[in-house]
Amino acid sequence: MPRLKHVKEFVDADGAVVRTEHEFFVKAKTAPFISLSLPVSSLLHQLTSAKDFRVLFALAEMAEFNTNTVLLVASRRQQVMLMADVTSSQLSLSLRRLRELRIISGAKGEATIHAAVMWKGDTATRNKLLETEAKMVQSYIQPSE
Repeated sequence: MPRLKHVKEFVDADGAVVRTEHEFFVKAKTAPFISLSLPVSSLLHQLTSAKDFRVLFALAEMAEFNTNTVLLVASRRQQVMLMADVTSSQLSLSLRRLRELRIISGAKGEATIHAAVMWKGDTATRNKLLETEAKMVQSYIQPSE
């Protein structure tokens, strides 16, 4: 983020020159960006319902930056239902199907989109998560002697 400095000089009532400086950061508002990973497109082909896609993309838009997690409190569920144009029961079914395909994970009341499927955040964090997961899978498959 760029750091800006605002300098103001004025003459006070006594005739002395007063100088004030203020430094501040400018935070630019950027459009939401979601990265869709092409190697997992075969996984997305297993989705047979357009509602599942709409729910997935609504979750992706609402996901927290660098965590891909959405806390599904009542107000958020309502928002997802409006964005995806689904009912409450259809949302629950879509979430269940997405969990079964391991596109999302998480405890009840939250959904974390798998980093290999979609990512909202910086690439370095995504790569570190995927490396960690790959190491965990490898150690699970080939236990140490």
